[in-house]
Amino acid sequence: MGERELILLDTEVIIEILDRESDKGDELMLKIIESREEYCASSVDMHEVLYGMEKYSKNSSSVLQIPTLDFTKKDSELSVVS
Repeated sequence: MGERELILLDTEVIIEILDRESDKGDELMLKIIESREEYCASSVDMHEVLYGMEKYSKNSSSVLQIPTLDFTKKDSELSVVS
């Protein structure tokens, strides 16, 4: 399987980007666009954001457009290897 580099958006970055009143979110989105890199979120981060949006009755259609990577058992193992 070929490797590729992606910008991985964490929960806090996604929330900032979605906050229409956040200058920080606007800056982050601009940097992502200017980088011309592909971006995505992990399935774990996506769950956290969607859970929060459901809890506060927010429309999640914009979040569901973010490409999402599965977080596997192997990923868990790699994240703790020192």
